[in-house]
Amino acid sequence: MLQYQTEVDKLAKETGQTCPPADAVVREIEAWRWVFSPISAKCFAPVAVRNPPRLVKATDPQEKCSCWGLSMHVSEKQSVTAFHYLEENFDRIRKLIGTHLAVGKLSEAHGLATKPDKYGHFDLHPKKSAPFEKTFLVQPNAIPKLPDD
Repeated sequence: MLQYQTEVDKLAKETGQTCPPADAVVREIEAWRWVFSPISAKCFAPVAVRNPPRLVKATDPQEKCSCWGLSMHVSEKQSVTAFHYLEENFDRIRKLIGTHLAVGKLSEAHGLATKPDKYGHFDLHPKKSAPFEKTFLVQPNAIPKLPDD
């Protein structure tokens, strides 16, 4: 069972669209996620929990569903690139989503992952009791800051 099964079932009923989407399956892949150091369970809360106004503002059913997943990337480079894009547009991003990268190997125990997009991003809809803190290793250095212009 998914950690947020009640919420995604309610969303699917309201929108008529499956959540998680049909392309969300067990994927045994390396995954990169933005976290704080030291790592904690809070690092693996979806945006719907960490930033509820974003879920409320979402109008597209797919976007709402994505808010219940954990944002991840298939490579360190893609994760840093996406972080820098967000950092250019949101001043407080390091306070909201993390300062470090963590890497882990996903398995059936973690949940259902959508197909990575062309930027290497995917959503992981976590299972209850997914072993994130045991699986993910925080990288020793913070995500490098963008140079000042």
